Amino acid sequence: MSEKEPSYIAIKGIRVGILGLREALEELSTWRGRKDEEIADLMLVKLKARNYIPSSVEAEYRQAFLREFKKFVGEPVAEEKTSILNIVILGPGCPSCDQLEQMVMSILTEENIGAEVEHIRDVREIASYGMVATRPW
Repeated sequence: MSEKEPSYIAIKGIRVGILGLREALEELSTWRGRKDEEIADLMLVKLKARNYIPSSVEAEYRQAFLREFKKFVGEPVAEEKTSILNIVILGPGCPSCDQLEQMVMSILTEENIGAEVEHIRDVREIASYGMVATRPW
């Protein structure tokens, strides 16, 4: 089954959505131990087929894809920081968490605060944040 929602990674300090990232990581997880250049090149080829990647920043994408691969296989890696406020809402898409997302967006707009809001609905991804359950507030 293909990904319908993007995974977000940092490219030059900006969060960028990438379609098919999780699938590519799962497929290439057996490549652990190969040269970084090989992994980065193959990730770029695979993900470029589903995403627009400007040629002027391909090197940055390669580096970010390699960083995501290393995280995926459990290798230590320094996270690239983004310069924009990131708000992550964890919830399966129930009315309460959807309402929370709308409230956050409304407040950000009213206060003229630049931020990216990401609503994670996938239970496995929610668990990766250390959450074992979500409930209405």
